[in-house]
Amino acid sequence: MVDSPNQTSSKNKITNKTILYFAIFGVLLLVVGILIGTMITGGGGSAPIKKVAVKVTTTVTKPPSCSAPTIPNSNLPLVGVLEIPSLSMIAPVTDGVSDSVIAVAVGHNVSTAWPNQPGTSELSAHDVAQFWDLNQLKAGAEVDYYVPCQTETVLKVTTSQVVTTSTTVYDLPYNGTILETCWPVNTLAYTNTRLLVDTQVVKTQPSLKQLVIPNFPPAPNVNIPPALSNLGLSLTNNTQPMGEMLTSGNLNPTFLQTNAPMNYEASALEIWFGIIDSLKYSNSSWFADFSKNVAYPSQFNGDSVSGYYKAMIVTIAGTGSNVSSMNMQAELGLAGGIYSVSATVSTVKQTVNGSSQDYFYLTNFTATKV
Repeated sequence: MVDSPNQTSSKNKITNKTILYFAIFGVLLLVVGILIGTMITGGGGSAPIKKVAVKVTTTVTKPPSCSAPTIPNSNLPLVGVLEIPSLSMIAPVTDGVSDSVIAVAVGHNVSTAWPNQPGTSELSAHDVAQFWDLNQLKAGAEVDYYVPCQTETVLKVTTSQVVTTSTTVYDLPYNGTILETCWPVNTLAYTNTRLLVDTQVVKTQPSLKQLVIPNFPPAPNVNIPPALSNLGLSLTNNTQPMGEMLTSGNLNPTFLQTNAPMNYEASALEIWFGIIDSLKYSNSSWFADFSKNVAYPSQFNGDSVSGYYKAMIVTIAGTGSNVSSMNMQAELGLAGGIYSVSATVSTVKQTVNGSSQDYFYLTNFTATKV
């Protein structure tokens, strides 16, 4: 349909009005824009917009400082740290399994891998030291091995077994570590049986965990006169079958799982052998030097030990890391027959050169004929 002329004229009028409205609206927008611009620039029109500096605070978390621990009372290098949380045990680890090594640390069998390396590792320690409670580990218990300031290797106990020293021990079928000690775990003598605890690596991860190796005070001194000391008052120089070590009181498990108990035992044995030599050489003054309020057993004056009939049992007593006494019991052959001999040494505070020090003194001695 074609529009009539009248209709066309009407459409043109509407269009012209619309254009007019847009023109007016545009002028208004221009005016408003100029006004706003003047307000922002402070009315001058040419001043720049002031920029406000916003201070952004960024917190940077720095890794904790990590200092590698050392092996107490030793010049051996510390390679790693073994920790068994469920036993409250933490110990230094170094290379080798010689007597001089395991006297101060857990030893690593040099023919095996390290716990944080692929393969099978073997770590050994004394039973009455770091591995005193090793038999208490159950399947699933956690064992941690640290390379200080570098890595942590988490292992889990899988199995344990008692074997003879002639048993061939094969590599584990997984990456892991074998923990080895003498059996029974409180024996003071060399035995032909070993406790083996197998562990499997769960993960190895970076670690800057702060580690502190327990370092307890040294064993007490003993007041042995030089002439007696020169005879040699240790197991190296004397014969004495050893049995086992027991505990009494409430000693700290971390303290017991160090080399401290063996060091205390060595001090106590100095007095034990001092008693025997004092009797052998009929020297009551020697006996008096290392004893307190104990009468010299004159009935054995001049006697020498003729035989050993029962291995020595050593009992260490105390609370926490404070050892109050040690008792030694054994059956010995003397001139009058076989005797059950008991000697107790006690810790006594003594001032030396102005400082208080611990000393072991003989406080009880009995000999009962069997």
